[in-house]
Amino acid sequence: MLNRVVWVADRGFNSVANRAYLQRGGGRYVVAEKLRNASGEANQALARPGRYHVAAGNLEVKEVVVGGGARRQRFVVCRNPEAAERDREVRANLVAYLESQIAGTDEWTTSKRDELAGRLRTTPALWRLVRRLNDGQFRIDNVAIAKEEKLDGKWLLRTSDESLTPTDLALAYKQLLEVEYWRLAGHEGLARAAAGVPPPRGPDPEPRPALLARAPPHPRGRERDG
Repeated sequence: MLNRVVWVADRGFNSVANRAYLQRGGGRYVVAEKLRNASGEANQALARPGRYHVAAGNLEVKEVVVGGGARRQRFVVCRNPEAAERDREVRANLVAYLESQIAGTDEWTTSKRDELAGRLRTTPALWRLVRRLNDGQFRIDNVAIAKEEKLDGKWLLRTSDESLTPTDLALAYKQLLEVEYWRLAGHEGLARAAAGVPPPRGPDPEPRPALLARAPPHPRGRERDG
């Protein structure tokens, strides 16, 4: 008999209305939060100091509670040191590419610089690392780079469940990511999953049984908050 359900959803489903919907009938949720343009509560959770604990393999977790009483929100900050290193390498490559693209552009006309800006805007990962001066010249945005460094290898979860441990919550969300990977991989991916082939970055060392389900469709559709 099913007497408890915990919905696990990605950040595209996360909104105040959707979280309330998931709690109808006593349901509980685990949802990912946006790291960039995050809500005030999420920003507080990310900024809160504290020690990480090893959850499994290369996954580290830190529990953070924001607010109190009816406004209490439970978060789990997750960090993968290997992923953090990859993020640093990718960003270094992006900055090197940007430097090659903006080199000498101080001498360009405004319209030509605007054309380059238009091309860079099509790749948000690039555009967020560059800034323009009042006269339209380009510079590498070191402030933005410093903000990005604080997010390396991290993701953030919000939950209404008080019984699951931070490790359980983190591994539950990782399972959702793996399911999504194989679903998007199509029939070949399903065959590989059935054969026990792990998705990229390897499987969880101890997959959690469980009491986990994907979020149901919301009558108002898929909402995004900001």
